[in-house]
Amino acid sequence: MKSIAIIGAGEFGQALGYLLEKAGQKIQYWDVDPSKLDHALSCEQVAAQADVIFFAVPSWCLRDCMQDALLSVSPHTVLVSVAKGVERETNATTEQIFEQVAGKMERVVFLSGPMLAEEIVEDKPTSCTLASVSSDSTQVVADLFEGSGLRVEQTDDVRGVVLCGVIKNIYTICIGMAAGLELGDNARGQLIVHAMHEMAHMVKHLGGKYTTVLGPAGLGDLVATSSGMFSRNFSYGHALVTNPENVGSAEGAASYEQVVELLGYHARQYPLFSAIVPVLKGLVPPEEFFKDYFTNGKNI
Repeated sequence: MKSIAIIGAGEFGQALGYLLEKAGQKIQYWDVDPSKLDHALSCEQVAAQADVIFFAVPSWCLRDCMQDALLSVSPHTVLVSVAKGVERETNATTEQIFEQVAGKMERVVFLSGPMLAEEIVEDKPTSCTLASVSSDSTQVVADLFEGSGLRVEQTDDVRGVVLCGVIKNIYTICIGMAAGLELGDNARGQLIVHAMHEMAHMVKHLGGKYTTVLGPAGLGDLVATSSGMFSRNFSYGHALVTNPENVGSAEGAASYEQVVELLGYHARQYPLFSAIVPVLKGLVPPEEFFKDYFTNGKNI
């Protein structure tokens, strides 16, 4: 049994803790909201006691949380990221943030896949992909979940797993908008097909592997998060149509402009993605976008 810190005690952080506790692990949480905690320890103190640290925080605060947590940890502590986004100020993806802050990538693991928190705590089947440049580190993290019921796949395609987590959120918002307009499951199926085609080529273009998109971190996560309101990105898209004054926040909405910048002029090669962007910017009504896509047969 290892001592584990989870930085971020939101829904997903607590769902991770639920899985790990099922496997007999000891968990200590830290969160920016002290009301979620049963102790008064600082982020640095919680992290210093851990053999493995999970960062279950939004991408926009990942760097700050890492800098606080890593002030006194051992250089051998395994670091696990579940963040899915791009840093607004730098356009850095999560593996780049870890490399800049932590340095030694051999101890860093990226966890992604169809892992809706609400289903995890209901003991429904769940799977994930663990990605690292070190197979030893992925095995350390995989062993933590032994007995939890989590199905784990391992890969060395860190870039591909990170990119899938970012890009699928944007397409999920689009599918949430379609659900808000009550366009039906046929429309959802078509959008998933188109999104998968673009994701596969986009991930490969940006340095990941095509095959990673076909696994839990890509197709699995896209299908899960585009299936209902448990997904923050899906519910964000749904609210853009049904309750635009109260859409909240979502990783996809926070990252799409950075993905555009990462793609540069190549963004035009991905017509569905390119058509979603002006909708997210508020320049095109969702109804008009979907009319062009489905009714008018416009080749976007």
